[in-house]
Amino acid sequence: MDYPIEKLSALMWRNNVKIEGDHDFYCFCKEPSPVPAPSGKEHVIKYWEWYVQPHDVFRLYKKIDLRAGDCVSVNILATENACDAFVRLMAYSEYDDSEIQSRSITLSERGWQNLTLAIPSDKFTFINLEVIPQKSSVPQGKWNGMDGYVDDFKIIR
Repeated sequence: MDYPIEKLSALMWRNNVKIEGDHDFYCFCKEPSPVPAPSGKEHVIKYWEWYVQPHDVFRLYKKIDLRAGDCVSVNILATENACDAFVRLMAYSEYDDSEIQSRSITLSERGWQNLTLAIPSDKFTFINLEVIPQKSSVPQGKWNGMDGYVDDFKIIR
């Protein structure tokens, strides 16, 4: 059975320091998919963040009790300003600060890409989609943010 992850929160870190602010308020919306979405849905989640610098860590996350044997899956699409970002899924345990990560991919404009992460135990309590830009979001002052699209973020049980 699939459990879609509907509501997400967001945080950003720079040099291992959390950047304060209400990232939830201004970094998500639903928009028509710019190209056909793998789920077949007409609308997908658009995310963005302002003034990113190389190696910032932008996390879209949800607190959820994950179970051993769960598989987390997400489709992600870059736009023209992906800042050459690396993206990965990460599960985190608030009980012992352990974490597991999926492989990393580089966002590109080639189309939708899929990430999956198998959950090995019941101790994980957060799922994160990490976006790590590799260049500034302010190229010659033309644009001041990075953005992309997320489709079918779900837990498969």
